[in-house]
Amino acid sequence: YLQNFWKRHIQSCRLINAEIKHWDQILKRLLCATRFLGVQGLPFRGTKDVLFEPNNGNFLKLIEHIAQFDDPMAEHVRRITSKETHVHYLSKNVQNEFISFLAGKVQNNILEQLHEATYYSIILDCTPDISNTEQMTLVVRFVTCKANEDILIKEHFLGFVPVASPSGEGMTEILLHELEARRIPLKNMRGQGYDNGSAMKGKHVGVQRRILDLNPRAFYVPCGNHSLNLVINDAAMSCKIAADCFATVQDLYNLFSGSPVRWGTLLKHVSTLTLKPLSSTRWESRIEALLPLRFHIEEVYDAVYEASHDQKFDGLCRSRAGALLKRLQSFTFLCSIVTWHEILHKINIVSKQLQKVSIDLQNSMALIKSVKSFLKRMRSEEGLNSIITDAKELAEKIDATADFENEQEARPRKVSRQFSYECKDEAVHSGKESFKVNFFFVVLDTAISSLKERFQLMDNHSGSFKFLYDISSLGKCWNEKELKYACQRLETVLTDGEDHDVNAGDLYTELQLLADMLPPGSLPADALSFINHGSEDVFPNVYTALRILLTLPISVASGERSFSKLKLIKNYLRSTLSQERLSGLSTLAIENSLLDDMDTDSLVHEFSKLKFIKIFIY
Repeated sequence: YLQNFWKRHIQSCRLINAEIKHWDQILKRLLCATRFLGVQGLPFRGTKDVLFEPNNGNFLKLIEHIAQFDDPMAEHVRRITSKETHVHYLSKNVQNEFISFLAGKVQNNILEQLHEATYYSIILDCTPDISNTEQMTLVVRFVTCKANEDILIKEHFLGFVPVASPSGEGMTEILLHELEARRIPLKNMRGQGYDNGSAMKGKHVGVQRRILDLNPRAFYVPCGNHSLNLVINDAAMSCKIAADCFATVQDLYNLFSGSPVRWGTLLKHVSTLTLKPLSSTRWESRIEALLPLRFHIEEVYDAVYEASHDQKFDGLCRSRAGALLKRLQSFTFLCSIVTWHEILHKINIVSKQLQKVSIDLQNSMALIKSVKSFLKRMRSEEGLNSIITDAKELAEKIDATADFENEQEARPRKVSRQFSYECKDEAVHSGKESFKVNFFFVVLDTAISSLKERFQLMDNHSGSFKFLYDISSLGKCWNEKELKYACQRLETVLTDGEDHDVNAGDLYTELQLLADMLPPGSLPADALSFINHGSEDVFPNVYTALRILLTLPISVASGERSFSKLKLIKNYLRSTLSQERLSGLSTLAIENSLLDDMDTDSLVHEFSKLKFIKIFIY
């Protein structure tokens, strides 16, 4: 009897172990399928939820294909189709559980890193989705400083939140609720990064003001990219010639894009760069629309000329093309194209640099100062002559007259006057002088003035941390009084009541010691990395100050990137997607690198503990 009992017991153990192994393999494949679809931003479900049915969605279709080449999945599918098991983990509810589980693991990973970093900045931005729901994206920025490892500046996505009231008060309440739900202390916030919308940056009732009232150390830094965009917008709207220039560029695109036949005419002549429409929001990206005119204007000219003379086009089309032909031959227009290309080329480079996660306050201000210096150098007779020289080369390519004098402007009608003292004196300018006064200097002066105004707040923050930009040169560039004042100023801005992030006296002493230990030209990240290799207790105040400096946000580009995923995931075919599922799928797609680093076997083990009661083994 005992012998038979042990035989049955051993057989049962083998069956149980085989069944456990089977379900481990199935869950592993299902989680991998979920991860694959989530990372790629693909939809899961179709119109049906049954295997081997048409239109049953990507998830079930992927399982069908895996079963063709994988024995464990083939066995699982066989059990389902033969109705040997009713626990198959393929239903829409379990799919949601897979998504929620993986997204939760990613979020926990992010929050663990954030709590280890202590200090963080919040980045917010809003956009309407396909169902006209205002979605707020939450992104956190912090610095990871693991012992004896290089420091890393990170920005991570926390989720999308629907906004019912897009006011400063409403969005502040949402932000505070989300921080509390994730147990992120508001007192550790050291930076706020928003766009330039009034609800966000309002001085009295905006989100930044309300957060500052709760935490005076949460510095508000306007988005550098949005500010640059507004600088260009100010310059472009500063005079009629600038507006005419961009209107002509858009009219050229409208002419050829309105018909496949006309577009074919354009492609016949323009072999490399094609015409592009003007971006209505990102002004620096308008350089892409100017490139064909700046470097291939003769090809564009030939296409417009054909459109104005070819009888296969109707009279209205030929009339529009003829008017554009005259505008292309205008030397003022050619000079405007060259001018705007120079401005946008410089600003576009800086804008792309500001979008990098690793950018810090020091580098961003250096880039902004380089733009300002460039514009000031350009605003000179030498700069104007260089523009005119390049415009003459364009005029030569299209056989246009390179002369301002031949361009006539509409003049006011002369009214007879009875007395000589009624005569109206009019300024007389040459063509070049008129272009310089009415366009060139106006655009550049507006851009320079706007740069100073819109980056003033960032410059103020930079002034508080400026002495930390090159610690190795403190002894040469700062005297004792200046350095002590700078340390005291930083202590003041990093103080909230009785709570101080740094002590001015200790900070001064630590900087003097550290300055002799760092190699020349050490950046803040270099200094922090040096301290992070075992010197945290020696330089605690410098360690804290540098982490806060690198934590300050420069751009909301990470938030903008999350909107790109939002539009891919919640499209017109998935407009009824629930908010929880939207945030989960967005987390998988945006934070895919964190998901890839997770051990699949550990994920299967954790998920199986949540679902073990569903499987009965006899």
